[in-house]
Amino acid sequence: MRTSGEDIQLSSENGVVALEHTVLTLDAEQSTLVNFLSSPGPAYLRGKVSGKQVLLSDEAYRILVARFPQTPFLPCQYFRPIVLGNLSIELLPSGESPGSSFLRVQKNQDSLFFASFWSKQSSSAFRKAVFKPSHMLLLKLHANPFQVPGTNARKEVDRLIEFAQKILRAQENLVIAADSFGEAQHLASRLQAAGLATACDTRLHAIMKTLGESMPPTEVPAWLRGLRKHSVQATEPAVVLVSKEQLLAQRPRSLPKGVWAWLGNELPQAFQQPWMSGLTFVDAFAIHNAPDTAEIQTLVSEVRPSQVLVYGEGAPQVVQWLAGRGVPAELFAPPRLQTLF
Repeated sequence: MRTSGEDIQLSSENGVVALEHTVLTLDAEQSTLVNFLSSPGPAYLRGKVSGKQVLLSDEAYRILVARFPQTPFLPCQYFRPIVLGNLSIELLPSGESPGSSFLRVQKNQDSLFFASFWSKQSSSAFRKAVFKPSHMLLLKLHANPFQVPGTNARKEVDRLIEFAQKILRAQENLVIAADSFGEAQHLASRLQAAGLATACDTRLHAIMKTLGESMPPTEVPAWLRGLRKHSVQATEPAVVLVSKEQLLAQRPRSLPKGVWAWLGNELPQAFQQPWMSGLTFVDAFAIHNAPDTAEIQTLVSEVRPSQVLVYGEGAPQVVQWLAGRGVPAELFAPPRLQTLF
């Protein structure tokens, strides 16, 4: 599929979104010449970076460079435009996780704002999202916002904190399964701010340590310095965050003891893992790092585009929803089809 602005032309073929007549691709999973990486999380967890050269934020670079020492990264500081061929490129923090970025491309009088991983949560663990007006908004969705429960996120976090306080008063651990990037950091910052002892399992603690080491010592937030690795010998109860990805991938050798809770709404799918059926989750909390419809509305109102292109999970519903609100939105690429072979 192809679409054009006045000066910027986009194409999508075999799942690769590219700016035509340039070497730049956007969040491609295949090897391309220059690939913009909007968030370090998926690459870190997958153990793979796509692109012969990878354009990313300076913060994302510091997170990934030790894991991928042979990758030719092109780190770019936030708010500092660079020139790539006939394009002016600027990275802006997107608030989803450490190092996550929006990409704004300017060519002559035309501009494109690419949003892939982002979050405008009221309490951001790291940098908050920053938007910039652009002619065209390209929106990539990683979760269907209409499948996210319509729960007030702040109230749901408050409910979880109250629940955690109750469990800790009973001298038990509260074990919470959370996404390793974004979700875990936002929640850890809120738990620490509430004065709750917070720890991480081995996998998640290694990620948190990497995040801390990627920052100048004076910029490491207090909540991150206060996190500790969970120990089975610990005598004081704590809220223990465990890596959701690690749980779903394979059974760890040891699991924290305590009352279990889940973040998100995909808990039924998790129990398709036979060994996980032995875990007892007493509650699930509708806390998501993926944008909901309110955040999409904020994104559109801040960018003020004359054209919105949407692709990914739930794209048709989002296009219809935006069009019903007078936003000139259209489907950019059909959702990826699943194959049996």
